[in-house]
Parts: sequence; C-alpha cells; structure tokens
Amino acid sequence: MQVLWRFCGKRESLVECFLMGLTRKMGSMDSKKTHHKIEQPKQAAETTKLRGTDAIPRKRKRVALSSALAVFLTFTLAFSSFAWGAANDVSGTVFANDAISDIPAENAQYSVVPSGENKANETAETDAVSQETLTKGSDDSAASADGEAFIEESSNTGADGDIGAAAENEGIEPLAAMVEAEDISTCMTVQNIPYIDANGVQQTCPEATVVAADKNEWTSGWYIAENTVDATERFVVKGDVHLILAAGCTLNATKGITVSEGNSLTIYAQSTVKDEMGTLNASGSWSAGIGGYAIDRDGPERNCGSVTINGGIVSAQGSSACAGIGGAGWGNAYFTSYGNCGSVTINGGWVTAYGAGKMLKASAAAAIGNSGGGSGGTIRIAGGMVTVEPSGVLAAGIGGGADGNVGTIVVSGGHIIANVNTSGSSSNHNPCIGNTMSLSTGSNGTAFIETNDPDFTGNNWGFTSGIVLNDGNYYIRGNQTLSGNPTVERDKVLQLYSSATLTIPAGITLTNNNIIKSNGNTTLIVDGHLVNNGAIENNGGLIKGTGTLEGDKPVASKPPAPTAEVISSTSVTLKAMPDIGYGPVEYVRTAGDGTPVWWQSSPTFDSLQPDTEYTFYARYCGNNFYEESSSPGTVIRTPTPRPGIVSNVTVAADNYLGADFVLPGDAVADAILPAYARKQLSLGKNVDIWLESNRITDGSVSSVVESELGDFLPATYFGLTSYWQVEGEAPVQAAAETRDDAMVMVRLKLPDSAINTDPSITREYKVVCVYNGVATTLITRYDPDSKTVEFRTNKFASFCLACKDTRDGKTVYPVMVRDSYAQDSGQGQYAAGDTVVVNAGVRDGYMVEFWNGTPSDKIDFTIIDSSHASFVMPEGAVMVSPQWVRIGDISDVTDVETNALQARLVNSGVDLAERVLPADAFTQLPALKDVDIWLKSVEGISDADAALVAENLGDWTLANEVDLTLFYKMDGTETQIHETNKPVTVQLTLPDSAINADASKTRTYEVLRVHEGAVSVIPVTFDADAKTLTFETDRFSAYAIAYKDTAATTPGDEPGDRPGGEDPGDNGSNSTAPSNDGSANGSSSEGNNAQGNSAAGALSATGDSVGALIVLLLSMVVTAGILGVRHRGVSSAQRGNHASR
Repeated sequence: MQVLWRFCGKRESLVECFLMGLTRKMGSMDSKKTHHKIEQPKQAAETTKLRGTDAIPRKRKRVALSSALAVFLTFTLAFSSFAWGAANDVSGTVFANDAISDIPAENAQYSVVPSGENKANETAETDAVSQETLTKGSDDSAASADGEAFIEESSNTGADGDIGAAAENEGIEPLAAMVEAEDISTCMTVQNIPYIDANGVQQTCPEATVVAADKNEWTSGWYIAENTVDATERFVVKGDVHLILAAGCTLNATKGITVSEGNSLTIYAQSTVKDEMGTLNASGSWSAGIGGYAIDRDGPERNCGSVTINGGIVSAQGSSACAGIGGAGWGNAYFTSYGNCGSVTINGGWVTAYGAGKMLKASAAAAIGNSGGGSGGTIRIAGGMVTVEPSGVLAAGIGGGADGNVGTIVVSGGHIIANVNTSGSSSNHNPCIGNTMSLSTGSNGTAFIETNDPDFTGNNWGFTSGIVLNDGNYYIRGNQTLSGNPTVERDKVLQLYSSATLTIPAGITLTNNNIIKSNGNTTLIVDGHLVNNGAIENNGGLIKGTGTLEGDKPVASKPPAPTAEVISSTSVTLKAMPDIGYGPVEYVRTAGDGTPVWWQSSPTFDSLQPDTEYTFYARYCGNNFYEESSSPGTVIRTPTPRPGIVSNVTVAADNYLGADFVLPGDAVADAILPAYARKQLSLGKNVDIWLESNRITDGSVSSVVESELGDFLPATYFGLTSYWQVEGEAPVQAAAETRDDAMVMVRLKLPDSAINTDPSITREYKVVCVYNGVATTLITRYDPDSKTVEFRTNKFASFCLACKDTRDGKTVYPVMVRDSYAQDSGQGQYAAGDTVVVNAGVRDGYMVEFWNGTPSDKIDFTIIDSSHASFVMPEGAVMVSPQWVRIGDISDVTDVETNALQARLVNSGVDLAERVLPADAFTQLPALKDVDIWLKSVEGISDADAALVAENLGDWTLANEVDLTLFYKMDGTETQIHETNKPVTVQLTLPDSAINADASKTRTYEVLRVHEGAVSVIPVTFDADAKTLTFETDRFSAYAIAYKDTAATTPGDEPGDRPGGEDPGDNGSNSTAPSNDGSANGSSSEGNNAQGNSAAGALSATGDSVGALIVLLLSMVVTAGILGVRHRGVSSAQRGNHASR
C-alpha cells in the first residue's frame, strides 16, 4: 500500500491508480499487454490529473466492476501492509517528502529517507496482479510489491478521456518504467548530521542528501559522503552546495569536481582530529581537481567559483595546465584560454593540492590559484595543514600560474608547506606563495610556512606576521607562539624581524645549535625552555619570561652614559634608569683619585667635596637571560658652595580650609628650622618648608575650648603641622613649638557656607589654639574681600575656628532644620527668647510623629499642626529635625465630575487627614492603615433648610443650593463626618447662569450654610477666570450660593454697605465676623423673615400684574395638587424679599 501511495502521488486520487491497475490486469488477460517507454512522464501525469475521473461514467459497466475491485484491493493491501509491518518488527517511521521509511532503530545513527521512493521490502500475496521487480540503479536491494503500479503515458488516453478504453487499446506501462523515467531511485537523505563549522564549533545539519557515485550533479543544498564512494564521472556543482565528509568516509572523485564561476562548494568534516576525518580525493581531467573545467577552452566553466574547506582530508590534483584547486586552462603552447581561481578559502583540515602542466609557460598552473595566464580571484588561508606543489617553475605554489597574478592572497593562519619547482635551468620562478603586491597576512597572522623558495624569507610580498621556515632557517614576524620542539640546526639562523615577538610557551623547548638574532624592538618570551648551544646575538632585542635558559647567556646591551639631574656642592643625583629587562640598574662613582668606590642602587651620591671632579657609571646587573654590562663614564664637577634658598612649597589647595603660611619661606625659616637645617643652608643646600592641615572630627578638643569661646560658637576644628626638607634628604616634621617662641602668620580660606550674607547681621571670627590641654585665644583678623582669616601662632597643634553673630546689638544664634521638605523650614538666626516656628513640609507617604532638638534640655516643642511646631530660642546654636513615620495611603477619592457644582476638597495628604479624621482614626495612620476621604455634593436641600435660607437672603439673590456631605473610609468602614477638627477648604464651580455678564454691574457672592437649624454666612473667594468659589468650613450640611449686583464703581467710589454693617467686598470676597454659634466662620440668624414667605407677598413685592398673579396662582394650585408644594417655590418667593435679616 505504501508503495502504491508513493508512486501514485502525482495522480488525482488513489482510486484512479487502482482503476488503472485493474485495466492493466484486464489487458494482460486478453494478451494485449504492451509496454511503452514514457518520454514525458510529468506531462502524462498532468494530463491524467486534468481529466480526473470525469471520463469514467462513459463506461458504466466497466467502472462498476473496477470500483468493486478497487475497494477489494484497498482492504487487501491495507491488511497485507499491516501484516508485513508486524512481521518485520518496524521500530521507527520517518516521514519526509510525502514518503514513509521504516528504519530499525538499533541500526540508525541518523535517519535515512529516500527522496521520492519507499525503499522498504514489502512482501504480500500476488494473486490479483502479476509480480514485477523494481530495480533502482545499481542497488541490489529489491522490493516485492503487493501489486504492480502503473503509469499512463499521455498518448495512451483516448480522445474522449476514457481511461479504460485507452488501457484496453494501448496497455499501461509498468511502475518500474515510471521510476526509471523520473530518475528518483538513488536520492537518499539523512537527518541531524553533526559537522564542524569554520570556527571549529560543532553544528547540526537538519537534512542532507547522500552522495551517490552515479549522481554527478549537485544542486543547492546539503550533501554527505558516507563509506566509500568511487565516482567515474565529474561532479558538477550548481548553486550553493555544502558537502559533509562523514568520519571515515572516502569520496574518490576520479574526474574531479566542477565549481564554476557563480557557484560555491563548502566542505566540512565531523571532527578536528585527522584520524577521524573523512577523505576527498579529486583528480581533474582537463580540469582543476576542484574548481574550473576546461574541456571547452572558451567555456565559462574555466573560472573557478567559490571553494571553502573547513575540514577533512582533501587532495586535489589538476591536469593539463589546471590548478589543483582553482582555475582551468588549455595545455599547449598556443592556447589563449585561461581560468582564474575565483575564491578559495581554507579554514581547517588537511589539504594537499598539485598544479598540472610542464615547464612551458603555456602549461604552468598553481597548486592553489590560477591556471597559466589566469588573473584575479581571492585566496584566504586561515587554518589547517596545507601542502602545495605547482606544476612548473613559472607557477606559484599558492597564487598565480605562468604570467598570472591572483588579486588577493591573505595567509593569516595554518601550517603551510609550499615548495616551488626549481628543477629547470631558469631561475626566474614564481614565489611559493603569491606574487608581488598581492600577499598579506593581516595584522595578527599566525601562519607557519615551510618552503624551499630561496627568495621567501618573510620580508617581502606583504608578509608581515607569521613564521617562515626556509631551508632550515626561521624568520619571525608579528606576534608568534611556537608549537612542537623546534631546533635551529648548525649553519642555520632564527631571526626576529623588527617589532616581532616570539613566545616559547611552557612545556616547549627551542634548541639553538647556531644563531638566534634578536634584532631591535623584538622580544623573545621564554616561558618554556631555551637551550643555547650556539650564540644569541643581542642587536637591541629583549629576552624575558618565566622559563629557563640553558647554556651561555648573551651580554646585555650597554646602558647609556649617566647624566646628572641635580648637582650641588656636596652631592650629585643622576637621572634614574629603568630596568628594561637586562636586570636591575646600579650606579658607581670614582673617588677623588679616580678609584671606583662601590656600586649602589640609588642614583644619589652624597658627602662629595665641593669643586671636585668625579666620574659616574651605570650598569645592567643581568638576570636569568643576560650577563651584566656597563655604560661609558660621565665626568661631573661639584660646584663651589653658596647659601641655600628656603622655599615655601605648601599646596594650599590640598589643605583643609586652604591653610598656608602668609609670609615667604625665608621669613618662616628662623621660626621652624633647627640648627642642622640652617647649617645645610649655609653649605648651599636648598630647604623646602610647607604647612599641612587636617579636619578634626573626633571631638577631642571641643570640651577644652569652651572656656575660651564665651558667646562665640565653634564653626570647625582643625590641626596644623609644619615640615622641612633639606635638598636631597627626606622630609622632617617640624617641632610643635617654634624656636624662641617666634610667631608665624597662618591664613585660612573660608568656604562660602561660613560667610555671612545677611546685611542685618554682623559676624565676628576668632581662632582658639589647644596645646597640651590648654586653650589660648589667638589674635585673629578677617578680610571680607579675600574671605580669609589670618592669625599668629607659635604652636603647631589643634585649633578651633569660632564665630559670633549679632543683630541690633543682640547676639543671634543659628537654628538648623534637618530633614525638612518645606522651602521655608524656619532655619535661620534668632536671638535668645525669640519664638521659632519650624516647618517640616509635606512628604508623600509620611507624617511627623514628633520633633527632635539639640540641645534637648534647652528646647521644649509646642505642636502647632501636623507640619509645624514652635519653641523658645535658647542661648546657643540649635539643630532640630522632624521624626518622620511611614503611614498608610491618604487618598482624596472625591468624584468631582459627578458632584453638583463639581465640588472638591482643596486640602490633601496629612493636612486633610488631620482636619477630617477623628483622633482614634488619625492615630491609625502610622500603623500603615489606608484611608479614603471624599466630598459628596447633591443639588437641592431640604424644605426646612431652604426656608431658613430664604429667610436670610435679604436683598441677595439665590443662585444654587447644594447639600455637602463628607466621608472617610478606613478598614472597609465608611463614616460620615458632620463636623471637622479644623476648617476644610472647599471649592465649587459656578454655572454660567450664575456668572455676571453685565459689565455695568459688579457681582458679589456669599455662601449661606444651614447646620442643625443655624444659618451662617461664610466669606468666599471668587476666581472669575476659573469661575470658582472657594471657602473654608468645618461643618457639612446644606449650603446656598447667593449673589448681589451693584453698579460698577469708578475709581474713588466707596462700595455700598451691607445690612448689619457688613461689607461684602469686591469680586465676591466677603469679610464677615464669626457668629457666636460655635462655628469656625460665618454668622447665624434664627426665626422667620418679617415679611413672611407667601407667594402673593413675593409677587406683590416685585410689582407683577394681576394677570400674572392669577396665572401663577393657578399654576401653583395645579402643581401642589400633583407634587405638593416644593421648597423651590418657597425659595422663589424669597428671592424677591428685600427685608433685612
């Protein structure tokens, strides 16, 4: 069944295949079986597909019989396939390209899948159809099919599309003919193949086609060579081909591999170990072993495409003027057809290449590169073991053939054996690698090149980094590391070229039996072992390392003659010389009579005689790799003595407070220099003096200075130390007390933080010295222009800089506020007895638990609110700080958009919580309890509250009425607040109907609050731009907004008085005295309005007509009957009431 399914894959349906099989069987019964070779199988398949089964109904009887047999065969074959699978113990099934392959798991290294054919053996009953054997190329394996599979040639179909009729007349070709025509019998694939990439890293190829000897065309994709493959035809690469040489395989391409221009071949191994690599042997026939093909001398196949070798054992032999790897050309003296190498890259593996041709110019081809006369292309060798031999003296081993140049050759790594053919009488041979101006190694090339080319020593053709072994001589360029244990034989040389570095690593031995030349700026690093049985010529190079040298050591290069750095009448200091690898440097001088004294490591020579001539020498002392060597001598005469100079070399910028001597060095010398230093001055030696200062923070002197401070406050503590140094000697710390109590002047540079900037304050400074536990006030002067303090002292000890501030004759003291988040924290200067208010500010997520103060025994805090506290200023400086505590989230969740008049709270955070929350709830905040607070505003108030509002409107007009309620929620419990701890600021947005649009009038607003029967008038602030009213209240209930318009006043006019003596103010800002009802603001009034509140009275007061009165009365009767009298009617009646409250 699997066989039929696979080979019938191009048919419209499996049923058609069975029908054709049936037709074929009927034909055989009538002895009409005729075989036809399929010339165009694809066209036939397409033709059958187009006809489908539409032609079958024309032969109903035949089709009915065919259908019955098809059903029978379907079940029979399915059962047979199942029985075959069970009998053969199929352990794995791989699907690929609509094919099925059953593979025993114990024999599978990687999955093998035929491409287009099922290769499994199938054995079944053959009663229904005749047996035929399918043969696949030269493969000896056979498959016994469950039945014959047939394919129809396009000519076997009747004109009317009747398949059955065509089968009767012409017969159907057997399946074997179809297999042969479509040529799919030898395409095998494997899956999950490991290989080593260009970087030496193992990768996995998902699927590759197995190389077959009789399949010589490789199209784009992956291929693998397994076991031994002997190909008698030349392989041809078309596209981008990747070839994996399986471990232990041998691919013999006896006619070579064509990789022409525009195509590429990349070769991989499965290991980096030679014995575990696969092998490719490619021999050209009128062609390169791998690359161009010259059977047609004018054909484009002469030029090589791209060949990359990442691994494997690869041998390539060119023939008839063709390169082993590269271009192909014609091999006679008259040819004009050349082939270039294209692109050849070798990253690894063992590669051997041979060029082909004779001594003639016409047939000289490179081993890797161009044929004779070819040009251009690129060759890159970065790794691997590469052995090459050209075809004649006119061809390079790697590069151009006769009269030809490769465009670019880069040899950056690998081990290369590149010999040239010197058998001819001509000495005009091409180089072993490259040709003029085409070879480079890159900046860090590490190639090791062996050659017999007498001209290739690594100093030409662009070879700048690598090792060349030429006829036993080593030539080193760049940064190289030896491998193996090389030997420089007798009469041979190992030479390091300029700037080269050669490393003998640990475990490696270099044996020198003749000469090693260590030229200028070169380095030989011996971390292993160097055996010197010959000579090491030191021509400015350097030998160093952690290894050992056995045998004679070379003599170190001579150091230069020493030069003087400092000369005095009694000493000479030479310029120090560094150890450059020849061992430590030492110096010596002769005595007055010319006799050398002794070698010393210091370049300074003391105790010399004035006006005396000495000769000085230097030497390299040698080391593990060098013998010592001495310099030429330098003659130096000491001068006649003269008085020395005292210099103040204080670096004030490095000192605390920029401390420095005020006077020059000579003025200070008598005070601090001892007798010895003064004598050296007389002998002509110079002396340096300097001052150092440091800050004192350990409190060691603070208690001592208190007795000297008085009402001064300590600003900082510091120490002073002086030093002197005789020329050429070590520094010495001066005595703490000056000589004969001589005074020295010291200057301090004050920082900006210590400078007073308040013009109302006068600041004084003084310095107190502490020496041996005694405090002394020093004479101090402040210079405001230079911002410096100068004082005189005869002690170098501990000091205190203190200051005093006065304002209006009173001493003021600083208050420092730490950890405050307020811009105005209260920090400043205050006189004793002043009340100081400090502000902690607002810190998100925190509240002030209490205040800290220093000195604590002089500060008593009074808490003002959650952010403010106060205390009485004591005498002396004070530092205070709030103690912050983490609290839960305080959220204002007021739904402003849905609130009437968009009522909102202005306060926020801890300030809002402190005003709203009861004490027990407020104390829960430090326990990280979250609280939500919100204001709710509903339009309209109760009838009773509206009546009270109406009674108190007076000559004001009612604009809006809202009911304000305040809530908080903690621990899931919602609580309404009727009265707050402190007033809360509320803001309302007025509708356009309440905004004055008449420029000739001025509108003033007020808010009336009704709480527990008491009416309060609350001052408001009106923002005309934002159309908002802002006011403070501590009670939440019914509120009414009223306004009054007055004629706009000209400048100089006084605003009219409000009844009761109240002045509403301009722009709606009212100033009303608090009432005696206990509210935070506003005034209250109780009782009825003197004019009553009837609707008739209201209409009469406004002077409306009788008709209007009747209409209004009727309307009110109707309305009262339906809805009842509402407070809006009462409020409307009161709007016209102008009686005073």
